[in-house]
Amino acid sequence: MFGLFRRKSATNPLNESRESFDVTSALERRDGIPVLARAAWEHAFSDLADDVDTALVAERLTAAARSWLVALNEEGFGKRLQSGESRRFILLGDVSSQHGKLILAFAEKTLASYERDLDGIMAFGPASKMPILVFSSHDDYYRYVSAYFPDGHFGLSSGMFLSSGMGHFVLPAEEMAMLEPVIAHELLHAVVKHLPLPAWVNEGLASNAEFRYGNRFQDSRHANDQLPHHRRYWDSEKLQRFWAGFSFFNADEGQELSYDLARRLVLGLSPDWQTMREFIVSADLSDAGQSAAEQILGYSLATAAEAITGVQGATPTPKLWVDSPFGGGYT
Repeated sequence: MFGLFRRKSATNPLNESRESFDVTSALERRDGIPVLARAAWEHAFSDLADDVDTALVAERLTAAARSWLVALNEEGFGKRLQSGESRRFILLGDVSSQHGKLILAFAEKTLASYERDLDGIMAFGPASKMPILVFSSHDDYYRYVSAYFPDGHFGLSSGMFLSSGMGHFVLPAEEMAMLEPVIAHELLHAVVKHLPLPAWVNEGLASNAEFRYGNRFQDSRHANDQLPHHRRYWDSEKLQRFWAGFSFFNADEGQELSYDLARRLVLGLSPDWQTMREFIVSADLSDAGQSAAEQILGYSLATAAEAITGVQGATPTPKLWVDSPFGGGYT
């Protein structure tokens, strides 16, 4: 399954036996971080016909990703990162060979589970391989993700899926027991990025994936302990921020409670998976999924939120939102 895992030298690309396509000159540099943005995308496809086979598109995307990661390693991190590939992922990071293989293996296993269980919801592509970046230093982690947030606004995190440029996710270099829930969470974002999901649905699905696919243990006593915090924290105004997706950026306890509320809502909306599947593919961030809830689930989202928060009548109301709604998954 694993084609390569080795320390990259100055003269060796990530996989010299595969197709090579250099996008270095077209990369966008943001504070010393090369980013595979629009110009590099256009450069990667400049010599391909409009009706080219999708398999060739996937090969070219993967070749462009390899070129980008080589430049990222050389320009941003002093060539010190190691690289590796599996069938559908490329890894670059501060990890040992064995740790890297474990990360790639778990990503492959989790993606296969999503393909089995989320048929009709998920999509993986068009690139044949998705990059995974792993940093042992918090400074490196936040220096890297800051290149994608020029205004500097993002919450503390244990991992991110970044869909800007080439979709990829960024992780801290933790033990596998700590990384597995993060990989499950961020990979879930990656496979639903084609849907216009409200942030709470996106984050609720990803948070539940941590438990079902990421081997995260939930102490039921702790889960019950959270309920008084929900009852104390939320009010109508804060719930509007939640429906719009803004509360996931909070710097207070509202960020953690937003993730927990999203997880509980997604878990409890419907015991029937077919109904829940229909709601997921129909929910739209423009109204936080309210119309889909009324039509498919048969009740308002305010009713579902009230059962957890105790706040009555907090129906998603877009006219009260101060900005365009956020779709989750760090788009």
